[in-house]
Amino acid sequence: MPLSRLGNGMLTAMLAMAFVSQSTLAAADGYTLATGRTSGKSFAVGVGISSLAKVKLMPQYKMDLSAVESQGFVQNVRMLQNDQAQFAILQAMFGHFARTGTGTFAGEPPDDSLRAVAMLWRDADHFVIDKTYEKSGTIADLDELEGMPVSMGVEGPGPIESNRLLLSHLGIDVDSSFSLTHLNYLQSSEALARGEIMAMSTPIRPPAPHVEKLLAGSDGRHTLLSFTDDQIAQADGGLGLWTPYVIPAATYPGQTEDIQTVAKSNLLVARSDVDDEVVYQVTKSVFENLDFLRTIHDAMYETSLDRALVGVPMPLHPGALRYFQEVGLLGPDANLEVALADDVRGAGSAAYDPNGALKARVSQIAATLDSSATAAWSPAPSPGLPRDDNGKTFVVYFGLNEKAVSGVGVQELAEVSAFADNLTNANIEISGHADRSGDPAYNAYLAEVRATAVMNVLKDTFGVAGHDITLETHGADTPAIDDGREYQPQNRRVEIRVTPKVIETPGEPAQAASPGADDDVPAWKARASI
Repeated sequence: MPLSRLGNGMLTAMLAMAFVSQSTLAAADGYTLATGRTSGKSFAVGVGISSLAKVKLMPQYKMDLSAVESQGFVQNVRMLQNDQAQFAILQAMFGHFARTGTGTFAGEPPDDSLRAVAMLWRDADHFVIDKTYEKSGTIADLDELEGMPVSMGVEGPGPIESNRLLLSHLGIDVDSSFSLTHLNYLQSSEALARGEIMAMSTPIRPPAPHVEKLLAGSDGRHTLLSFTDDQIAQADGGLGLWTPYVIPAATYPGQTEDIQTVAKSNLLVARSDVDDEVVYQVTKSVFENLDFLRTIHDAMYETSLDRALVGVPMPLHPGALRYFQEVGLLGPDANLEVALADDVRGAGSAAYDPNGALKARVSQIAATLDSSATAAWSPAPSPGLPRDDNGKTFVVYFGLNEKAVSGVGVQELAEVSAFADNLTNANIEISGHADRSGDPAYNAYLAEVRATAVMNVLKDTFGVAGHDITLETHGADTPAIDDGREYQPQNRRVEIRVTPKVIETPGEPAQAASPGADDDVPAWKARASI
């Protein structure tokens, strides 16, 4: 659900960004960055880029760039085409479809207005099958499932369309080869566990909670398929959309060896008519502030200069080209079509460790998103927090200047998830706070980043996106302990208030959803709070 409010006058799902050089444009028009649904990575990363610019670049530059929610990649393309957005986060496959008039955009004239800025992160394809049909342990084993029930994703733009294209290059017609069941990721894993389907496909950045849940409870009955080098080349079909991706050993229960699969890139793109200087400043600010962006969403751990052009199927924008030449990633003679060259498109793929700083989450999902946050101070709950029969307040604490949720914090969020799931519908109010040790602007920034990090863990790790979630930030304005201490640790916190959502039925009094009498915390959530 959309975020409904932000404290201290901040705008909902939209933050001002300033990137263009004052010497180039004295008073520029505003620019818009299309992101995605509030429950997804694209929205979080887009808001992170907005926050970065707001805090670090607004005082120096005149250009305004705002991140806005969208309904996904197809709408992002439409917004770019209609000049409703000048920048967008876009899965590379949809950029390819738009540029070639194929797939989602079949029958439309090819659109040559899209330009790449950089690759941000990749989503790895997880093909999991019933072990009964495992022959080679590779993607070729899908041939054993002729006519059997399989889930390749819900119908519509997204995973099912990706699988149709990918597997067609391997000689598999998804629609005629299988008896398709159109389920979402969680439904697919549950159906496979029950033996109702024989395989599922999940394009997601590992570790995927529903894949982990499936493999943890399967007693070796399911296999995560790999790709050989030849299969990767064949599956890509020369498009440059799929690149090698290694899932390290022990990422999932029972996984004793590295598994090589394929992944699609998610890009920052711009319209070709955006001023070169604007795109240069955007590119420069992203790559010079990756530490900040990684506190907003862990997907940004994959963003780096050496992988900036991996899986990019369209020409670079001249402003991005200028930056990559300036830092030495590309030579002075590189041209705008450089992103279409095979030697650049796959650069860094083979040696890349996709999980990076997140390996701690392999054996314990409650591990911190940033290993430096594991020592975050975690006091007992503050006294006097409101708790009653209809709702409950939870608290996640942060160390001094810490922005990532610690392992102890994730344990608390597991409790939030369990409590919310025991309500038919829930309102989840997240409020971020800081102590008084920094200046007001920095405290407001810290509070916002912390609240966003908590929201991301609740949505991405525990899947609470189905509830109504609102976000507030208070900086240091509402201390839990007002004893005059600037460095009061109990004030560095995010409070999460969970209450039943009022359900109104025409002609009947409004009633609050009540907890289920016999609902237990699922085993996989209990594992998450180890």
